[in-house]
Amino acid sequence: MIIFVFIIFIFEIALVSESFYVMIFFEVINMKEPFTYRLAKIMKQRNITQADLSRMCQPYAKRMGVKMSSQYISKYINGISAPSPDSLTVLAEALGVSELWLLGYETADALTTEELSLLEAWRRCTPKERSIIASVLNDYGFKLEEKSTISSEYA
Repeated sequence: MIIFVFIIFIFEIALVSESFYVMIFFEVINMKEPFTYRLAKIMKQRNITQADLSRMCQPYAKRMGVKMSSQYISKYINGISAPSPDSLTVLAEALGVSELWLLGYETADALTTEELSLLEAWRRCTPKERSIIASVLNDYGFKLEEKSTISSEYA
């Protein structure tokens, strides 16, 4: 009942006030799980420690110019602080998920566990192995957008 009253209250404010309140209204409705829960959940599913995640983040963090230590990750998981937009991008890239999913939104492009596993395997491949995989997929009628770039390196 309290949630219903809160939603009605926000909606009434949105009708009278600026569109900012409408955005808040839809964010409240669309968010499924909080960031802290999603981060802890994916780490648990993949058996990743905070130290592991920190190491996974390093290449992305270096590129983005942000620091990502296990202490930062601990603060994120415990809700002590929230990541900056760049730190969120680093975490999402290291985990192979979208920033929106990590923030708790349900996204149409959310990957299944099998797709995440394939993506992780792809990321571990050398450029030559990626070229071979791209060629095999091409033989089966699957076109990869990056195929020409990948294949041209080792043609």
